[in-house]
Amino acid sequence: GKIQYDRLAKTELFQNGLNRILSGVKKGYRLALMCAEKEPLECHRTILVARHLAALGVPIVHIHADGHLETHEAALERLARMLNMWEDHMFCSREELVAQTYRRQEERVAYEVAEPTPSPVVKEVAQ
Repeated sequence: GKIQYDRLAKTELFQNGLNRILSGVKKGYRLALMCAEKEPLECHRTILVARHLAALGVPIVHIHADGHLETHEAALERLARMLNMWEDHMFCSREELVAQTYRRQEERVAYEVAEPTPSPVVKEVAQ
């Protein structure tokens, strides 16, 4: 009942979307992917779309509600601090820590299907 971003990112539809964005970037367009969220870290575009675009070398800049700009790397570092993720770990690489940071935030913000509310049972009364 909860979206799993890692599985979604492997779908053909998602990959087609990334390719469409990359095509626009290669043509020299400056693209803006908009959202209603005030905080980029609470938006799936940061946790899902920007993550994969950044991994492909696309520069990502988040626009905050007050107009200030934040690079994706700075946003990711802020997220790691917010989630109390440590920067250096004896048993994990930086890539593993980044993946764990994304997973933790995904758990917090991923869309979840609400439990359906049962319909009221109506019984006929024999007359």
